[in-house]
Amino acid sequence: MRWPVDVLVEGPTDLFVARRLLHACGLEVGTVYPQRGCGYVCTMAPKLAPATVHAPLLVLLDYMDVEEPGDCPPRVVQRHRPALIRPEHYLLRLVVRELESWLLADREAIAGWLGIGLARIPEDPQAEPDPKRTLVNLARLSRRRALREALVPRPGHAAVVGPDYVGQTGRFIQEIWRPDRARRRAGSLDRCLLRLDDLRVRLDGG
Repeated sequence: MRWPVDVLVEGPTDLFVARRLLHACGLEVGTVYPQRGCGYVCTMAPKLAPATVHAPLLVLLDYMDVEEPGDCPPRVVQRHRPALIRPEHYLLRLVVRELESWLLADREAIAGWLGIGLARIPEDPQAEPDPKRTLVNLARLSRRRALREALVPRPGHAAVVGPDYVGQTGRFIQEIWRPDRARRRAGSLDRCLLRLDDLRVRLDGG
């Protein structure tokens, strides 16, 4: 049996990742809450916490969106964790530093998708100051024109990403990205998968 887990994330790309992780861990996607950015997640997560008595909740937050001077990920998690009856059902996971760090961590997949050399992909994606910008800059080097035009913002536009960034990264996540491989270079992803595996075992009565 695949147990349903509710999902609260910042944006649509995060939702693609959440679905991929839940399925990889033998879990099902339950209620999906609106993707309205970091502020909405931080506001809604405590309000949804009581419902985790009945249904687990996976919350993903980009660390770079919520960190304060002198912070570390455990301190941020503690600050955003409400009092819980079933704490094991409330999975607040920080993505260090940003969701694209987890995508870049599957270096082989990113290189093949973009059609660029593996040596160009960062060895330590969690150390990138702006992982989304890193991914977009790598896309500028792609030999695939359609992918460049989808991921890279058009000249003269103020957008950070291209016009079909969400659609193309969504396809990458669903069809190419390997969380089991990416976790080796992204400790925050590894810890998220470990928590999801532990949740599945608990739900199965193990």
